[in-house]
Amino acid sequence: KVRGAKLPHFCRAMAKPLVITTKWSAKASPADAETSLIYVQMMEEINRVLDAAGDRLDRVTGYDKLATDEQFLKDGMHTVEYMQSVKDRTAQAAALAEKTNNPDARIEWKEDSGSTGCTQFTETAARCATAALIDAVRITLATRRPSFVLARPPTHHAIGDAAKARLNTPPNTPWGFCHVAGIATAIVNNTAPTGGRLRAVVLDWDVHPGNGTEDTFWEDGDVLHVNLFQDQIWPNHQGGGHGVAAHVGAGA
Repeated sequence: KVRGAKLPHFCRAMAKPLVITTKWSAKASPADAETSLIYVQMMEEINRVLDAAGDRLDRVTGYDKLATDEQFLKDGMHTVEYMQSVKDRTAQAAALAEKTNNPDARIEWKEDSGSTGCTQFTETAARCATAALIDAVRITLATRRPSFVLARPPTHHAIGDAAKARLNTPPNTPWGFCHVAGIATAIVNNTAPTGGRLRAVVLDWDVHPGNGTEDTFWEDGDVLHVNLFQDQIWPNHQGGGHGVAAHVGAGA
């Protein structure tokens, strides 16, 4: 320690990290039954690790707030048409659930490397996950305490505005188990501490590149999206697609 020197804020004693676990994650069911079960088991294991941390974390469990259409539509992150398509799929799944007397009945659509689907609960799970992200960003900006959201379904393959879809991103449809652009929605529904639009860095660390988030902010100079993923894997398995190092957003 240098006498008289002030440590930067990120080196000072910090408040406990905040961890938000959503109520509806286990009901997200965006994948086939076997894959969905694997994700549920993974989240259960993560929860056991978080439980072991004890009072070193501040926990919010059973978070059940839902993001609104207004929040999804903000700054064009989703179109009215896209949000209606989400509701239509929910209605279709609910009708199937009633017909089969199975509340978890699932509709699905094939993709080039698997399938994505939903039950009557998937939209609720996605809205809940997005609301948690919005609140987590707000709390971190206000308090400088780190926040972590444990929620499903994921978000980084979805794009809510068909006009922004690039390369092989399919417009107007969920993709890769992702139903809404939750990360993008969380960013635009928060403001910078000094006022005005929030500038953000999205570090997208996954086995697959986050094509949806990449496309959403491709022309946005206020958001830096960095992809870290396995080379030559879906949806970039044919090369030259999303996440290629030579691709720099038009807003850069």
